[in-house]
Amino acid sequence: MKILVATQGPGGLDDVVSAVFGRAPSFTIVEVEGKQIKNVETLTNPAANAFGGAGIQAAQLAVEKGVNVVITGNMGPNASMVLQQSGIQIVTDFVGMKVKDAIDAFLQKGFSSSQQLSTTQPMPVPTVPYQVGEKSKLDLEFEKRMLELQKQMIEEQIKYIEKKIKELEGKKNENRYTSRE
Repeated sequence: MKILVATQGPGGLDDVVSAVFGRAPSFTIVEVEGKQIKNVETLTNPAANAFGGAGIQAAQLAVEKGVNVVITGNMGPNASMVLQQSGIQIVTDFVGMKVKDAIDAFLQKGFSSSQQLSTTQPMPVPTVPYQVGEKSKLDLEFEKRMLELQKQMIEEQIKYIEKKIKELEGKKNENRYTSRE
């Protein structure tokens, strides 16, 4: 099982679980067999300083890394949707706890292998073979969902930008009238 933990610092087992997901400074990916930690990978979150869509970008990274579980604090609805549609379990406990302790606590909550598989099973692999370079129907559906989510985020960003432009134009006009007096 692979567990991605949103972390507040540079990442690693001694780092602390972040209260946020999309803008967490780093991620610690822990591979676990049974209840034993087998491998630890740390990475800087490339979406931490994104203008918008940080949660979706971070969720896409989790999907690309093949994780089964994400441990974090708060998570936006779009990132949550991406993870849930990909079969990734979301755990919002353990904020402020060291990564190693959070992993141990998660494993101690009684998640057996069969429970983990039933709650964190990734999207099924297609049984119909396809040519290398050709995308499966599941791949195309997933890509379509990702693009629809990105489109929605961009539309929301455009609305926000248009609103801010109108506010700034209103302030600019207010300044014209006050500077003439």
